[in-house]
Amino acid sequence: MAILKNGWLDGVTYGAPARAAWLGVTSYLDANANLRGVCVGTGGARSQNVLTSDPAEQLKYYFDRPRQVGDFHGQAPIVWCASPLLR
Repeated sequence: MAILKNGWLDGVTYGAPARAAWLGVTSYLDANANLRGVCVGTGGARSQNVLTSDPAEQLKYYFDRPRQVGDFHGQAPIVWCASPLLR
């Protein structure tokens, strides 16, 4: 939203898609404002030898990551996106 509010992108062209994206993201908030479905980190992927040269196997590894509620990987970005709306 900051990119629209600061005039970095044209609001007429990008306003509706930005609003739709925001509404989509906020639909994942629970009653306590925790974001649902946040992928857990992958910090140990290399040390666990789960990364291969096969792109399909790599994609499966990332898509199969467990999901959490309220994980900071998701909470912080949603706050960053909301900040311009509150100004």
